[in-house]
Amino acid sequence: MRAMHYTAFAWHKSQHDAVRKRAKAVVTRMEKGDSAAAGEFLNFLSVWLRDHMSVADRMMGAYLRNYLRFNTSLAS
Repeated sequence: MRAMHYTAFAWHKSQHDAVRKRAKAVVTRMEKGDSAAAGEFLNFLSVWLRDHMSVADRMMGAYLRNYLRFNTSLAS
């Protein structure tokens, strides 16, 4: 993404960073004995993955396809 100058790289990365931060918080909750934490996180993660792949990853894919189309020898 960086090599192809993806304009929404920081936004995309921040989404992944937020999930990692939430996962760390879940581990902390579980270590403290919160048995509901893992289930809550799995529910959150399933929604996040669906939404992320259908929006953010598709946006990135479109950008990268266009980048390759117009900036490489693959351009026709």
